[in-house]
Amino acid sequence: GAITAGQIGIMFFGFIFIAMVFVAAIALMSSFAKTTKEATNMSLIVYYLVIIAALATGFTVGEMPKVAYLIPVYNFSVFMHKLFVGNADIANGVITVISLIVTFGLLSTATIINFGREKIIC
Repeated sequence: GAITAGQIGIMFFGFIFIAMVFVAAIALMSSFAKTTKEATNMSLIVYYLVIIAALATGFTVGEMPKVAYLIPVYNFSVFMHKLFVGNADIANGVITVISLIVTFGLLSTATIINFGREKIIC
């Protein structure tokens, strides 16, 4: 069927928060690095996880359990897959966006805490 306004809203906020989760995840990984090269290599882990999450949805058959919409990054991939095949549920989309917001908050907090532990020697 046609995509509804609610589904477009979920997709819009999903794209915003998935981008924020990626930035926060890369910032967290980089906060552990000592050099730029090390930070770049660590950020590749995030990219690989995203690719795996996207590929995993291509192998899903039937209805996904509600818990799948709680798994960060994978949940947005599942929602988008369901949206494009025509059976995305708004409730699952809301769960997805809330999960992404919480994940962003947790990753940002962890990054701030990790940077706070840095000792600056002058």
